[in-house]
Amino acid sequence: MRLAVLFSVIFISSTFSGCLGFEDEDKFTWPEKKYADCSLTTEYDLVCETYLNLLSYGAPIASLHYEPLDEIWVAYLDGNILGYNGDTIRPVGNLSSIISRCHYEQGLLGMVFVEGQDFSKILISYIEKDICEESHAAPLVLAEINLENHILYTEYVTVLEKIEQPYRNHNGGYIMYAGNNQYLWGIGDGGSSGDPHKNGQNESTPLGSIRHIEYTNDTYESKTLHYGLRNPWRFDIDSEGGLWIGDVGQKCFEEINFIEKWNETTNFGWSTREGSHDFNLDCNSSRTAAPEGVTDPLLEYSHTGGDCSVTGGFWMDWGPSDLQNGYLYGDFCTGKMWLAKNESGVFTEKVIANTEIQITGFGRGLNDELLIFDWGGQIVKLEEIQNPDDNS
Repeated sequence: MRLAVLFSVIFISSTFSGCLGFEDEDKFTWPEKKYADCSLTTEYDLVCETYLNLLSYGAPIASLHYEPLDEIWVAYLDGNILGYNGDTIRPVGNLSSIISRCHYEQGLLGMVFVEGQDFSKILISYIEKDICEESHAAPLVLAEINLENHILYTEYVTVLEKIEQPYRNHNGGYIMYAGNNQYLWGIGDGGSSGDPHKNGQNESTPLGSIRHIEYTNDTYESKTLHYGLRNPWRFDIDSEGGLWIGDVGQKCFEEINFIEKWNETTNFGWSTREGSHDFNLDCNSSRTAAPEGVTDPLLEYSHTGGDCSVTGGFWMDWGPSDLQNGYLYGDFCTGKMWLAKNESGVFTEKVIANTEIQITGFGRGLNDELLIFDWGGQIVKLEEIQNPDDNS
């Protein structure tokens, strides 16, 4: 039965590479897979609780609000999509037959509902099913799926675009709606270490970019909008039309990039630059002025203290009041969370919380809870502490 709930690949700690953008050449060893207990250290009025605890499904990576049934849909790397109405869980789709899980960074990577289709169609981004032999790499795919009786079936998949890749890591894959039948689709630089094919600075390839897509029932057009990116794992558009990008670094620096107008083509510098530094693997280069035509990150942080891989993020115009009007992001290895703000032209970043969570992404709950996706399989929520004297 196509709705059967299948297994998730269990990500046992090993010397595998990837961390949303690390490689064997860097001698990076992923940390032990943890099952976070929702511990939280914060100066804000926030409390952490378990939202969903379905460890057998592996890593959750994205969620959507499915309004017809008032559910959130949670996507997992292994290809499962589950619906949750706050009480019961149901299988929405199992796409494991069409996606590749040959590498820890492969799988189902993104999803978004198609505008104007009354929740009858969804776009999904994934790595195409392929043989798991040697270092053979499979393409990143953007496809459409029709819904039938609130269910996704693989026989209703229509492929819209494929991006060929030389290696298995740095896939990007996030897709978001940008308004007026427009979407943004993140593409990694093609993988390996140090961008060996120099894709980041090659405008003629879609690798290392954010693609601009115009899509209706009748048309599909795609072009490279932003380039010079390594692995834009998550990004969002703020209330003023600015674009915030969490771009995973190589070995030294993690980036938060920002431009005021999301649809103006921008070169973010990789692999000439890592952060606001000339790229090298020794992490010893000082900050220098960006070369002509390159936009350096708004904010960066180093791997000092155990940080390793940025996980953006949302522009918070919802959720806990302390988190609104800023871009939320975190780090996979340390579980630290920050909020970046533009306060009268001055950009600031503040640590919101320290957690034990290996953050793979964020989501929005049915009641505007901030959801945090944990590599171990758990989904936790952050909410404001309720004042007992509050009559609301």
